Amino acid sequence: MKYFYKYVVALSLIPAMVSCKFDKKEIAISNDVSAKSHWTDEQLLDTIQYQTFEYFWEGAEPNSGMARERLHMD
Repeated sequence: MKYFYKYVVALSLIPAMVSCKFDKKEIAISNDVSAKSHWTDEQLLDTIQYQTFEYFWEGAEPNSGMARERLHMD
């Protein structure tokens, strides 16, 4: 009986898979230099580090200074 359910599921998925149409269009990839970031690697890293520090600094528990717990048992 368990094989019957697998057989029914497999047969019901075949029409769905056959009816899928794929558009085989070529995607134009832009090589435009202006789309790239104007920041250097060092500037980008400094910005990410600063924003991460601010996120944890502003979100710290006022009493302990540690990160807030995300698990609430109530």
